[in-house]
Amino acid sequence: MKTISYSLLRHLQRLMLLALLCMTIGCQDDLLEESTIQGGIEDNASAQLMQLMYNVALNDGSHDDIIDRAPCLELILPVTVTINSADVVVNHTDDFETVAELFEQQGNADDYTIDFPITVTTATHEQVVVASQSAFDELVETCGQATQNDADIECVDFVYPLGFSTFDPEFTITNVVSVQSDRELLSFVNTMQETNLVAAVNFPIVMRAHDDSTEEMSSHSALSSALVEASLSCDEEDIYYFEEDVCVESEVNDFLMTCYWQITSFNNEDTLSNYVFSFGANNYLLYFDTNVIADAGWNTSTTAAGVRLSFYNLPILNSEIGGNWTVTQCDEETLLLEKGDDVMTLQRNCFQEPLDCFVSAVLNVCDNGQDGEATFDLTETLLGCDTSEVDIAYYRTQEDASNQTNAISNPTNYTTATSPELLWVRATLLSDASEFKIIFINLTVVDCCSNPQDYLNDLVIYMPLSEYPVELISGYVNSAAANECVVDRDGSDHCAISFNQDSFTIPVTAENSIVQGEEYTVSVWFKMQNTTSGDLEIMFQKGTDASQEGFAIGVSTLNTPVFFTDNFEIIDEDWNNEVDVDWMNTDWHHLAITVDATNTVKLYRDGILRNEVISATLDIGSSALNEYTLGQDFLGHVDDLRVYKNALNPSEIQQLFALEGDCYTCL
Repeated sequence: MKTISYSLLRHLQRLMLLALLCMTIGCQDDLLEESTIQGGIEDNASAQLMQLMYNVALNDGSHDDIIDRAPCLELILPVTVTINSADVVVNHTDDFETVAELFEQQGNADDYTIDFPITVTTATHEQVVVASQSAFDELVETCGQATQNDADIECVDFVYPLGFSTFDPEFTITNVVSVQSDRELLSFVNTMQETNLVAAVNFPIVMRAHDDSTEEMSSHSALSSALVEASLSCDEEDIYYFEEDVCVESEVNDFLMTCYWQITSFNNEDTLSNYVFSFGANNYLLYFDTNVIADAGWNTSTTAAGVRLSFYNLPILNSEIGGNWTVTQCDEETLLLEKGDDVMTLQRNCFQEPLDCFVSAVLNVCDNGQDGEATFDLTETLLGCDTSEVDIAYYRTQEDASNQTNAISNPTNYTTATSPELLWVRATLLSDASEFKIIFINLTVVDCCSNPQDYLNDLVIYMPLSEYPVELISGYVNSAAANECVVDRDGSDHCAISFNQDSFTIPVTAENSIVQGEEYTVSVWFKMQNTTSGDLEIMFQKGTDASQEGFAIGVSTLNTPVFFTDNFEIIDEDWNNEVDVDWMNTDWHHLAITVDATNTVKLYRDGILRNEVISATLDIGSSALNEYTLGQDFLGHVDDLRVYKNALNPSEIQQLFALEGDCYTCL
């Protein structure tokens, strides 16, 4: 990788002088005496900082080293390479795996050719057209030997523009420079060595990590510390090497998804040797030992260092095995993994004996707001064990399991209100009933709900409409509803539902019934998708036909929000007159209707009162009816339905409007 010469370092020391002497450019009148200034010029921290800033701006070309073997050069794709007489067109970084597989097949990674001309980007962001292999070899030489430490800092970037102020030898400001890109930063640093000027960084500046998080730096010391930490912690060791037993991602995937894999060594100890992993499809990971069963996620990827195996969302063992591991050795029986200073060995375990696979386990299930009660599928504890040669039965006591009496009749739908509860499983060989194994299951009901329970007073219908149409107050789920889950107003997926002029109902209960003379509020978020201006579309209604009974909230002419009964109607006048929206907009909007004890009806949209009728003539009927209907003839998205047995005031409506999208499925 490119390094900066000693003469440049001397100029870089001058470059950061004023960043050491003052926090802002406004300190020109407070500059130190010349003796102190000379000490500042000699301060090696300044040179180090500018070296680090320079290294951040260098272009990282390591991801394609499997082809170019030069971490300071980046290939501009597509590039064609020939390996073992096969032409491979590399259009995307995903194609590097194909190249690795071909190297594996031919047994070495050195016998290949590149189809010239090609275009590369250098470490200083210059694009160069390379016409031949010899010209390319000369460029590769600029990167030094493969064992050199690469200089570029790859996991952080600067958020441009960056500002610098330049000063002449008398410390008078000569210019303010705005740097707009990595390439301009490199050019600015190189240019400074040709002048007798010094420069100061204009703080604050912002750095962005590769996970898109940002951090603002307001001083020389803070920036220096952050860049030193980055240079030590996130270097990717841009060295590509090939051995005959190199691991290929597709092979590693095949190995992992065949049988179970058990930790046989972790940092040369057996402290985790009871843990067994099942690598499933769609990145599903199940792992367990004699007391614990948990699920998480996994995936693989190909990097310059080899195949990467990643574990994520681990509820236990996250500090030990969570994160990215490099597969250093692999075959059908053994995987050797490294992560920093940690080393782990996974050994395949296919449980050859029929009874070996069955192990005791802890099964956790969320109570979903049912106050410690939950329903378990006890067969989940079998972990995919082959049951073709064994008889499986479940018991409440170990004695029953030993005597094979009082077996649980429906193990796939077992309900418990006791947590934890210990059950017993007996696995008996079909070929020899005297051969059996008894294990235990520890059932634990977990309160997984993190619902903050905002504004629940007088709430009688509460439907966040996340994942499935459940009414959280009563716990009713309409399992027949086939509505698609969609993204809500905050961009959260599966947190709202879509209606395509279909509908579903929820039952009226003693708690949520509403009749004439009672106060109530209906609050709902909606997003129109219909451009037919004359349609009447219902979001929520009491009953099934508000023109004859009950009430309805929806949209009508020109998608105007409306609340109506068989003898009354109130509309959103601002929408109808296009005061703040156009008729056919498809944005998310909040709609709320309040009816108080005097029959005064108020219509709010997006937290603002849009219309009201004092002492209205509406009559919603003295019968509670049997059901509420959602989505009748509605084409669009609906979210966060709430019904209160109270007429909320304007401040409370504003608070509902200000709530974030509700993705909870429990209360």
